Amino acid sequence: MFAAYVPPPQCYRACPAGGGTGDLKTFLIVVGSVVGTVLVCWMVKVELDHRLRTRGVPGSGVITALEGRKVVPGTPDMQVTVTLRVTAPDGEEFETWTTAQLPILGMPQAGWRVPVRYSARDRYRVALTGPAVPPEEESGGVQSPGDGPGNASTTPPASASHPMER
Repeated sequence: MFAAYVPPPQCYRACPAGGGTGDLKTFLIVVGSVVGTVLVCWMVKVELDHRLRTRGVPGSGVITALEGRKVVPGTPDMQVTVTLRVTAPDGEEFETWTTAQLPILGMPQAGWRVPVRYSARDRYRVALTGPAVPPEEESGGVQSPGDGPGNASTTPPASASHPMER
């Protein structure tokens, strides 16, 4: 009639809620290591991007395609994938792509020219370094007499389409 005494299971080491510190220390070490690794990788990427923008080989690019990715929260910008045909200083051309943060209003279009810098080691690693310029503004900004600021036409050109109709 005596019941055998069975002690309660000891979950102090196995359950973080049990009050043990062994698993909590391990958890904190793992989380700290992951956060530290992510921060170091991010800092390396920022440094490599800065070097590319300041020390890369200058070139000229023509936008061949734009693909919207997402709106950047808190800014009037959008992250886009830009496909470019880059012309190197020696005249050689190659096609590549990059992601860039561009303003939603005044978004460049295919055919626009943009200054770029690319890596001497990997020419497909490219960064936009200035504003994109429409093809008609490249020729020195010559305007016809009816194109002045007070002479804006009220009818859009036949080739223009409303963005919402696409």
